[in-house]
This record gives sequence, structure tokens and C-alpha cells, in this order.
Amino acid sequence: MAGFDDIVRMAMRSVGMAPPEPDPNVPDVSIAPPMRQYPGAPEVEDARKADFSYGSGNEGFNEGRVARKLQIDAQGVGTRQLTDPRFGKTTKGDPQLAQNYEAAQLAVNRSPISALGYDPRMINVDDKSGPNVNMYGAYSPNNDGVYSNSSQPSNLVHESTHRGLEKLRTSGVLTPELDKRLPRDEEDIVRYIMASQMGDPEGGKENKYRNTALYKFGVSLGDPTLVDRGALNRQRGDDYRAALDELTKAAAQHLYKLHPGGPR
Repeated sequence: MAGFDDIVRMAMRSVGMAPPEPDPNVPDVSIAPPMRQYPGAPEVEDARKADFSYGSGNEGFNEGRVARKLQIDAQGVGTRQLTDPRFGKTTKGDPQLAQNYEAAQLAVNRSPISALGYDPRMINVDDKSGPNVNMYGAYSPNNDGVYSNSSQPSNLVHESTHRGLEKLRTSGVLTPELDKRLPRDEEDIVRYIMASQMGDPEGGKENKYRNTALYKFGVSLGDPTLVDRGALNRQRGDDYRAALDELTKAAAQHLYKLHPGGPR
């Protein structure tokens, strides 16, 4: 006899809403709890003492031995060129970029979607332009590359989350049915993940774009980890969070299948 969960799944499938089917060969993978703040120098120092990045494949970046730097002037240049891996070069790193990389390595552990998209070899870091630029980061599915201005360190994670979502689409994990249950603007999904899982590094209450994303997901502007029970869009927010939870769990299982032994 079918259990309650099976009945619910069959009912959802009948209206095109079924989440990705669980893989019986993949164990239930737990999701790390949210960060209270985006990693800074003290968290990075503690991670290094614990040899956190060992086995990640990104040790050279996290230790400051190498960095992937943009080789063209970012001023007046479009997304296609900024994200193009051909316009980046692996060169000698430095302590500040190493801290940014290590912080990103810590942060992506809080979301398997972000972890799936994070690869410093695919990120053109701009350490020359400073904050006076038209855009701080970008991801292009056309070349699968990322641009990140180093004046905003958390962009390494923000844009990698876009890349992770695209990988989930192309792999079939993020199905069209599940995609329809999420906000239409992908930026809202990424901003919500950054606010609720990564310590809310993108400006706090004064960031109207961040606030719009949190409103759509029905969580508190003051603490994105808490549901806003008085939200006018409470049902829609509940639905969006449920869909993203399904995707997050599916992403964790997909990541496990890609790396069954873990990063080490």
C-alpha cells in the first residue's frame, strides 16, 4: 500500500508539480545551518588553523599562491568579455585575494547550489577597478564564466550561485516544473540564499533589491532566517521556500553523486 508521502508525490505529479525523485542509491544529505555573518578575517584565520580547505582542490587560491585575474580594463566592457575565461589569467595571488577565496570556500558550504557553481578557476577577479564600476559581478551561461570585482568579496559566492542554478538546469535536477514554482527573477533566488544562508553580506535593510527578494520569500527583513508571519504574501512565500528547499536537497544529492567521497 502506498504511504502518505507516495500519495502526495503522485498527486503532485498529476498536476506537473512533482519534485525531483529521490535517488535510492544516494543517502539523505544534511544541509549545513545558516551563517550568522559572512566570513571575515577571524573566521578565515580559524579555518586555516583547522586546515579547512585541504582536499578542496582550491588550496592554491585559498593560500594565496595563485589567483585568476582579469586581464582587461573592466571600464566600459560588457558581460561577455568580463566573464570570458580567455580574458582571465592564473597568476600570483596575494593575501587579500587569498582571504576572499577562503571566505567564499567557507560560505559555499552553506548551500549546495552555491557549492556546485563555485570554481575559482572559472572566475575572473578584477582587483584593479575598485568600487567605482557599473557592475560588481556577473555570470554568463554562454561561456560558463564569472566576473567578480574584489571590492565586493561576497560576489564570488553570489555569482557562483547563479552558476550553480544553471548547472542544475542543464543536468535536469532543476526541472521546468520545479523552476516554475520559484520566483521568475533568478536574482531574487540568489539574493535570498545570500541573505538567509551566507550571513546577509549584501547591504542589509537599505538594499532595496535584497529587500524585494526577502519580501517575495516571506521572511523578515531584520533577520532573513526567520519567517515573517505577518507578511501579506505569506502563502506565496511559503510556496517559494518549499520549492527552494526541494531544490536545495536535490542539489545536495547531486553534489554527493559527483563527489561521493567528499572534497577530500
